[in-house]
Amino acid sequence: MFCVRYTKTYLQRVATTLVSALVKKNLIRHKGEVTTVEEKVAAALLGNFRQEEELEQEAEQVAAQHAREMQGVDQRKMVSLIKQKLARERGIVL
Repeated sequence: MFCVRYTKTYLQRVATTLVSALVKKNLIRHKGEVTTVEEKVAAALLGNFRQEEELEQEAEQVAAQHAREMQGVDQRKMVSLIKQKLARERGIVL
């Protein structure tokens, strides 16, 4: 199973870098503390990664259920296609 574990510290660093770059280029302005914006971005990133992980698990379950019917098909490719279909049906951008 594809699974990437990001630490809270790493996601916070990514969020800080992202927010800093967006502020520097005047693409966003914040009314309150910049750390609040960074925390919200980090939380959104974490939520997105968790959602993708759940999709991956569900796709693997569906693929396992249909494995006998799909003999000769690359398992990883099948999981990937199922995951893309589930994401599209649910309006999730991968």
